[in-house]
Amino acid sequence: MSLDRIAKALEELAEIFRPKVAKARGVTKQIQLIEEPVVERIPILGGGEFAVTKSYSDELGKAYPAVDVPLTLAQIRAWAIGEKQSKSNGGAATLWTLGGASKAINRWFAKEQNRAEGVRRQ
Repeated sequence: MSLDRIAKALEELAEIFRPKVAKARGVTKQIQLIEEPVVERIPILGGGEFAVTKSYSDELGKAYPAVDVPLTLAQIRAWAIGEKQSKSNGGAATLWTLGGASKAINRWFAKEQNRAEGVRRQ
């Protein structure tokens, strides 16, 4: 069997198994969301990025009205980039997984909302 035929056979196998692997890793949800406009990309474990879509950003704004959504997403991204760099320098990084990013972003926004409400009460 020639190398070209082997390469073609491997490509065909990859196409067959790629959707199953993507679904198993929770990537299919992310692929569907990419059709929407992306307002921010947050680095995650494994070198990928969590795409924060316009609709998700709008939902964050509704749920956390006292929080500046674009600013907070930019701060989260900056934090994640710093964590990524500290890991590459031998530090212990705490980047999120694809599945945990949404939960962690909501937790971050909840803390910011509580902080903003505390400032208004004083």
